[in-house]
Amino acid sequence: MPDFLGVPFEIQPIELPQSGYYPGSRPEIQAAVLADAQQELAAAMATLQATPSQAPATSPTEQDVAAAKAAFQQELNALRAAGERPTLSGDQSLHLRAMKGRRTVAQTLPGLRSVPDGTRISFQLRILHDQHINFQLTRDASKHLTALYVALTQGRIEAYRPHSFAPFQVGSYPLEEDSFSVAFVLKPTQDIAELTVQTLGETPQTLVDSVAIALNGWNPSKHPHQPLTFDCRTGTEVLVDNLSVHAGDQHLTWDFEAPTFTAGHDIDGIAGWQIHSVSHSPATSNISMIAGCKTVPQTHTQWAAAKAAHGCVSLAHTEATARVAAARHHLASLQAVIAADQAQGERVAASSEVAQTLARDAHRKQQQWRATAAKHRLLQARLKLQEAEEMTGDQEQRQAAITMRQKEVEQARAAVSTTQGNDAAKSTSTEYERLSPQTSPQSTGRRAALARWITHPDNPLTARVAVNHMWMRHLHAPLVSSIDDFGRNGQPPSHPQLLDWLALELLENQWSMKHLHRLIVTSHVYRLSSTDAGSATNRKQDADNRYLWRMHAGRLEAEALRDSLLFLADQLDLQVGGQVLPNTEALTSSRRSLYYEVYPEAGGHHALAEVFDPPDPQECFRRTTTIVPQQALALSNSAFVHRVSQHLAALPGQHKHHDQQFIRELFVRILARQPTTKELMVTQQFLSQQRQVLDNEASVHESLVRVLLNHNDFVTIR
Repeated sequence: MPDFLGVPFEIQPIELPQSGYYPGSRPEIQAAVLADAQQELAAAMATLQATPSQAPATSPTEQDVAAAKAAFQQELNALRAAGERPTLSGDQSLHLRAMKGRRTVAQTLPGLRSVPDGTRISFQLRILHDQHINFQLTRDASKHLTALYVALTQGRIEAYRPHSFAPFQVGSYPLEEDSFSVAFVLKPTQDIAELTVQTLGETPQTLVDSVAIALNGWNPSKHPHQPLTFDCRTGTEVLVDNLSVHAGDQHLTWDFEAPTFTAGHDIDGIAGWQIHSVSHSPATSNISMIAGCKTVPQTHTQWAAAKAAHGCVSLAHTEATARVAAARHHLASLQAVIAADQAQGERVAASSEVAQTLARDAHRKQQQWRATAAKHRLLQARLKLQEAEEMTGDQEQRQAAITMRQKEVEQARAAVSTTQGNDAAKSTSTEYERLSPQTSPQSTGRRAALARWITHPDNPLTARVAVNHMWMRHLHAPLVSSIDDFGRNGQPPSHPQLLDWLALELLENQWSMKHLHRLIVTSHVYRLSSTDAGSATNRKQDADNRYLWRMHAGRLEAEALRDSLLFLADQLDLQVGGQVLPNTEALTSSRRSLYYEVYPEAGGHHALAEVFDPPDPQECFRRTTTIVPQQALALSNSAFVHRVSQHLAALPGQHKHHDQQFIRELFVRILARQPTTKELMVTQQFLSQQRQVLDNEASVHESLVRVLLNHNDFVTIR
């Protein structure tokens, strides 16, 4: 604070209550978030009850699906007998297809305890479209670093040279060959692996025979984030099968057969498989029974359609069940967070056993909620993907929808993978997400000192400035005309004793503005008439009404004008409280003007307010009052006024078949007075003229409504 102002009050730090620095501890906010969670749980349970758990009678039954599968198996056996190779081995293989995009799958090797010398990794590979497929032992998946690398790309076999990351061609393969057996013998003590590649068939041919390649320190039993991966690049389609890892007495195998793996489904989240983050649509990975066939068997299409129709209901019910579980965990996590917050709010020491226990419980329940919510989002994404796959009609739109839904499924799977590593039951962390952001629990005290200085009785300005503004809002003219320069350099007050007395009333009543408003609106001057008829002497002596011999006439402010129009038509929403609304909705919705946003930049006011002198939130303002032709146009021809006039003219109880009675009721409703004899006569003539122009009686009445809305007595406060 500048020295010349002095420091009238000592500035001291202030310890804030919990509600002051942490809004989430406030009871009303806690009640609101709990109510939202309970409402979501109720909605989820209602959806679950409305979702059938069994397919309707018109859908394929389990027997129909079994019959379709039997027909497919019969055709598949016939294709095999004719020389077709639907899979690499057995009934199912892993199918990686990246004609566009990229697909990388990772095996995290759960349970692998050690990697001794002699560890053997092998798999079978069939290339359906040859561009680039590589196998990696990952050095650090989180940083996309590679340890061991072997790629098959357009006839070349490439790998890293021993003890380096330099690629070299270790061998080649004939392009007419498409099926291979790949094996590695790991020698961690030498930091190398011996690579062997052979063709598959009746007479296997060795393409690479025990050639040393780089291992680069790969050992997932000692280092995290070291899965093995298959990376299928753009333009490539392959089958993978019979992956095995033999490490001493440990034997891990993945043959991609049922029941662990399901035909037509992805492998993500199954038996340690994950989709790597470098993958992007529309490339896919799934378990296939027919990917090696030159043409898709018709019976497979029929079987898949029967399964999809029968399984759609099952997936919808599973998704609805998961939504209920997620909603329950969310509610439980919120209750745990509130309990932990309340313990701290009661000044329980943060290190105490009670606070620690409640904080751990909140952390665990939040983890459980995140896990169940991620699973629900995955099921929700899978359900939407299934619906996209069942779309009929334009195939381009169908494929675009499938591609979009596949991306959503991948994102949901990544979220599930993130939450899977968190064991909530074993977690000892006391960190949990609060209901709202927190600020410092201690204030500097500078604002409090400034507030005491501003509101101190010795301060001559604050109360007087406040009184001047409130008086101006009620009487349409201030006591001190220079409202933005209140003091020695401004204009003197018209009634200094009145200003001082009202300021003292405000101070002595604990700055109660309600008290001051009541004093003003119950005063004699507020009840004066605004007419100057019969007051020629007063007009001559005080034409500007400086000494308040009559009430100042004032035009309705833009906000009051809009609300009055809606109120007359019984359209104003009188609900109290709610969110701030965009001002672009002000002329199409019915909330009070109080709830619409106002800001100083362009577009900060709605169209009607712009015409009727809107406020400027950047200034300590006195609302200006202008008279321009656009105001009459807005009250006559705007869509908003047309809508209001339709409602107003159609209100029940008005005598639309008796012109005089209709006119009288309309005058009372809009102008709050009866029409004069001359006004009644002129208005009747107007209605007669309008009937000659308009062929609709309702339009005739609406035109009279718009005329009265433009009357000076409507837009003016007297």
